[in-house]
Amino acid sequence: MRLMHISDLHLGTSLYDTDITADIEHALFSEILGRIYREVSAQGRIDGLIIAGDVFDKAQPPAYAEEIYGRLLTAAVDLGMKVFVCSGNHDDPLRLAANEKLMSRLDIFINRPFSAEEPLRVEKFGDIDIALLPNVTLSDVNAAYGEELLTMTDAIKKVFEKAGLPGKRRCLLVAHQAVAGHDRVIGKQATVDADAFSGFAYTALGHIHKAQRIGGRENLHYSGSPLPMSFSETNYRHQVVAV
Repeated sequence: MRLMHISDLHLGTSLYDTDITADIEHALFSEILGRIYREVSAQGRIDGLIIAGDVFDKAQPPAYAEEIYGRLLTAAVDLGMKVFVCSGNHDDPLRLAANEKLMSRLDIFINRPFSAEEPLRVEKFGDIDIALLPNVTLSDVNAAYGEELLTMTDAIKKVFEKAGLPGKRRCLLVAHQAVAGHDRVIGKQATVDADAFSGFAYTALGHIHKAQRIGGRENLHYSGSPLPMSFSETNYRHQVVAV
């Protein structure tokens, strides 16, 4: 089974009042889909596409951004791929999942908004489960479960405990969170210790725009954004990750 992992598309964004839509389209359709086409030609079918959050740059994206997103999903489905999407902190999870029942019929799976009843969406995919965790904050988790947890590590562990994950089946997690060990300082309370994800076969991360493995672990990976979102990111490595 082969999957491709991308994140942080930020469709609808601008760079210092400059519209970079054409650059994002080139990155998505020429570079990312171009690589997928080449791999399909060389090695056969790619089974799935993972989008680990921040599909859009704003909670209410412009129509042209939604059109680009639709074209990306269409291209993936046309290639026979299933698509797995989790919402990021820039996305409105309710809006992103507005048509999730219809999307599911097309093999496009999107998490619903975080709640105590359904903290993650879990889909069976061959011999593994794929779990979609929307971006959550400490206050989200405390409010959902009536807790007074003090760190994001404890909050994420509580979410996994309530969801019964990881279970007996191998599980791939898609999440949009800041994990301790990346090279951007955010603060202890806002980051999750890498060990919180140790039970998952692979964790496809979004949120940090620089592609990197956390702590050298092959199964804990930020794909990074498809192109720089600020001048400070021009030297970042931007890529699509094969899983």
